[in-house]
Amino acid sequence: MALINIRREQHPLFNSVVLDRIFQHFSVRNLKNVRLVCKFWDNIASPFLQSGSKVNLIRGRGEMEARKSSFKNFIAYIETLSVEEIFFRNYHIEHWILNERREKNLHRFWLKCGPTMKELHLGNIIFYEVETIRNVLYYWTPCLESLRIEDCLFYAVIQENIPPKCEEYLHKEDFDEDYVFFDYYDHIDVEQLKNVERDPNVPCNLGLKSLHYEQWEDEVLPLAWEEVFAAFPNLKTLKLPAYISEDVISDILNDASGLQLEYLAFYKSRQGESTLTDGHLVQIRDFRKTLVHFEMCLGRNVSFHGLEVAISEHSNALKTLNLYFPNSNSCTTFSTLKVYAIFPFKKISFPKLTTLTVSQEILRGESFPQCFQKMSALKTLKLWDASNEFNWEEPMDNIFEDDDNTSLSSSNSDQKVKPLLVSLKNFSCGYVVKSCEFYDHVFSQCPNLTVLKAPLNDEQIRIVYKHLKLIEEMTVYDRYLTDQGITGNPLVLTEYTEWSPNCQRSFGYIGDLKKLCKFTLQYWKYDGITDASVYHGFIDVANLGFLRLTKTQISDTALHDLAAKSSLVTLITPKLSKGDAL
Repeated sequence: MALINIRREQHPLFNSVVLDRIFQHFSVRNLKNVRLVCKFWDNIASPFLQSGSKVNLIRGRGEMEARKSSFKNFIAYIETLSVEEIFFRNYHIEHWILNERREKNLHRFWLKCGPTMKELHLGNIIFYEVETIRNVLYYWTPCLESLRIEDCLFYAVIQENIPPKCEEYLHKEDFDEDYVFFDYYDHIDVEQLKNVERDPNVPCNLGLKSLHYEQWEDEVLPLAWEEVFAAFPNLKTLKLPAYISEDVISDILNDASGLQLEYLAFYKSRQGESTLTDGHLVQIRDFRKTLVHFEMCLGRNVSFHGLEVAISEHSNALKTLNLYFPNSNSCTTFSTLKVYAIFPFKKISFPKLTTLTVSQEILRGESFPQCFQKMSALKTLKLWDASNEFNWEEPMDNIFEDDDNTSLSSSNSDQKVKPLLVSLKNFSCGYVVKSCEFYDHVFSQCPNLTVLKAPLNDEQIRIVYKHLKLIEEMTVYDRYLTDQGITGNPLVLTEYTEWSPNCQRSFGYIGDLKKLCKFTLQYWKYDGITDASVYHGFIDVANLGFLRLTKTQISDTALHDLAAKSSLVTLITPKLSKGDAL
C-alpha cells in the first residue's frame, strides 16, 4: 500500500538521477532488458546502450559469421528505417572494399548510418579514389566523435580491363555475394594514392575529439595531415603507434602543434621497434597547449635529456603519464637501452599527476618510492614493461631486476620512516619480484592502498597482511601461492581439521584483511590451493563479496560450503558459479 500512495515522480525507480547512476554500471545485455520495462526506463537506458554497443561488419570470418556481419543483410534492415529511427551509433568495419563509384549499396549504407554515427573503426579497408576517403571521413559522417584508421590501403583506378563477355558479371555488385564468376577488382589497373594535394574546402567537424591512426609506412594516409587537422580542429586525443616512420611522426607532430591536444600517445606495438627520436620530443615540448595525458614507448634514439626536456614542459598539467621501453619480445633489447634509462623524477614536480605507468628500466638508478616525492596527488602506480601487458602464461618472463642499483639502494626496511605515498590507492606490478624486501619497503610507504594487483608468493602475501589493512581488491597472478599464504599456517589443513582459538597461526592470514571485498587468482593453475584455503581462509573474510578462482585443488564440497556460508555474492570457478560474472 505504501508504494501505491507514492506519486510516480517521487518514486526512486522513476528518478532519472537515480536510474542514471544505476544504468551506467549495466552490461549491454542488461540494458537491452531494462529498456523493455517502460518508456521512461527506455529513455534513460538508451544513451548508455548506444555508447556501450557496437555494430561489427567484418568480412571473411567463415560462412556463418559472414551472414551475421553481412552488409547486405544489415542494409536490408536499415532500409526499413528512417535516419532518425536508426539506433546504432558505433561501428567497426573490417575487410571491406569502399569504392563510391561502384559499390552503390555501400553508398546507401553511409547515407543511412553516417549522419548519426559517433564512433568509427576502419580496419583493413581498401579505399578506391580520394573522393571516397574524403566522403567517409568528412562528408558522410558529420557527427563523428571518434575515428580509428588501422591497416587500410588507398588506391586509384587507372584503367579497367574488362573483356566484353564479362561485362554483364563485372558490372554487377559483388561486395556481398555468396559466389561470383568474376571479380571486378581482378580486371583493373591501380596505383597507390600518395601525397594528395590538400583540399582547403573540406568541412569542419567540431565534434570529433579522438583520432587513432595505425598505418604501416607503405600504407600512409594519402591526405595531407594539415587537411585532416583542419577538418578536425577540436581534436583532443591523438593515438599513434611508436613504430611508424620518423618522417611521418614529424609531419603529424608539426601539423598537430596548433591543436588543443590533451592526450598524446605513442603506444607500444609488437609490429616494430620504436622510431621516436629526441627531435620528436622537442616538437612535443613546443605544443601550444600543455598535455594532460601522455604515453610514450621509448626507443634507442631517445636520450635522457630529450625526455626530460619534453616532460618538464608539461609536468604541471599532466594527470596521466605512461613511460616504458619495449620488452624482451621487441626488436630492441634492454641492454641497448640502459644507458638512457634513468629518468629524474625527483627533479620534476607533478602536482596534478594521478596515474603513473613506468617500466623498471625507467626507475633504474632511482630510490623507490623516494623518486615519487613530488607527486603529491598520485593515486595509481603501475610497474609494467608496457601499459597493461603481462605474460600470463609464463610470468617468470617478467623478472624484476632488484639489484644494488635499483629501488632499495638508499632505504632500510628495518627503519621506521614516514610513509611517502599516503595518497596512493592503486598499485599494480607486472614483474615477478624475487625478494620480499622490495614489497616490504613499498607497502610500508603506501599504507592507504585499496587496490593491489601483483604476482605474490606465500611470503610476499604475508607482507600484504602486515601493512595493507585497508585493502579492498586484490588480484594475484603468481603460480607459487599456496595454502600457506592464504591460511597463515604451514601445516597441511583439510576440511576435517577443526580450527580453534587454541591453535596458533604461524603467520598473518587473509582473514586479517577486514575490508577485503574482491579477491582474484589470475594465473591459470594453482596446485597448492586446496580446501584448507576455503575453511581456514576465505570463509573468514567477513566482507568478501567477489571471489574468482582459476584451476585449483579445491573440492566441490568446499566450494558449495563457501558459497552457502560466506558473504559471497559472486563466486566464479571452473566448476561452480554463484551470481553474475563482473
